Amino acid sequence: MNSLIIIILVVGLLIFIKNFLDSRTSSKASSEKFKKQEYTYKRKDFLMTNSENDFSKLLFEKFSNEYRIYPQIHLSSVIDHQVKGQNWKAALSHIDRKSVDFVICDKDHNRPLCAIELDDWSHDSDSAKAKDAVKEQLLVMAMLPLLRIYNWRNLSEEEIYKLIVVKLPTRDT
Repeated sequence: MNSLIIIILVVGLLIFIKNFLDSRTSSKASSEKFKKQEYTYKRKDFLMTNSENDFSKLLFEKFSNEYRIYPQIHLSSVIDHQVKGQNWKAALSHIDRKSVDFVICDKDHNRPLCAIELDDWSHDSDSAKAKDAVKEQLLVMAMLPLLRIYNWRNLSEEEIYKLIVVKLPTRDT
């Protein structure tokens, strides 16, 4: 649980820094316009969809003894955009607002081992497929395995377990 809090704090800090740097580069007029806008927020009723919540129960039951499982993780939390020789701000912007449904990490160091996406009918459109392809390319480049599970409810727990285990590194890795 402490690791989840740390991840949330780091993501919050990154957002704060990004907003701070963006506000410094914008003109004074646009800054004043922004200040005059009022926003209203409310807590969401649920962190995940019903399907994601049910799947998380299965993940925790099967894997929480050996791994840590995090839901709704932004890619900027699991892949590093600060690669030497590239524009870090642009690289961060490219992965900003992209997330995966779950990330499985090792218990010792919270090292990301596998990302999981639950796909359903909402991933069938051309625009969704294009977004999914970009996300997949980013994770391949970062060498973080991605498991896409389409209509997971049609699979047995054993089938899901086997799909995930194949994506996880062996203890020697």
